[in-house]
Amino acid sequence: MVPGWIGARSVKWLGRIEVRAEPSENYFQTKAYRIERTVNPRAPTDVSGGVPLAELPVNAVILDPKPGQSVPAGLVVVRGWAIGQGGAGLAAIEVSSDGGARWVKARPTAGGEPGVWTFWEALVTLAGGPCELVVRATDVEGRTQPAALRDCWNVKGYCNNAWHRVRVTVE
Repeated sequence: MVPGWIGARSVKWLGRIEVRAEPSENYFQTKAYRIERTVNPRAPTDVSGGVPLAELPVNAVILDPKPGQSVPAGLVVVRGWAIGQGGAGLAAIEVSSDGGARWVKARPTAGGEPGVWTFWEALVTLAGGPCELVVRATDVEGRTQPAALRDCWNVKGYCNNAWHRVRVTVE
């Protein structure tokens, strides 16, 4: 395991260690574990022209409340985890209940060291009806999650780190 790097770049079955000046020519590194944003119509799953997976992108996820859950109107605790790109520390974790027009700052509750998940919580005031909660993180280097999936879409779906969204019903 390499802290801050995508798991696909880490060894799963170690047979030997080889130090090289050039990248590995292994099939998975040259043909499979790559980010390609353009579909090749003749070979739709071919991503060999893309860039290799490398650093883990900045990311935040809502764990509670769960999708489809009913929550009471008023002050609601939203919880989740976040991590900075490449394991960098986090500068901010923010939650919105209005599509990103206004944000509430979350506070870390555990973790927080570079290279590890930071668990967080935020208090959000919700009115009745359907609601979509959104979270985003920004790391200490100023990198933040893209707002929409289209901004990070790629053929194989790797590293999709758009704002995480959870729809709930407020009673």
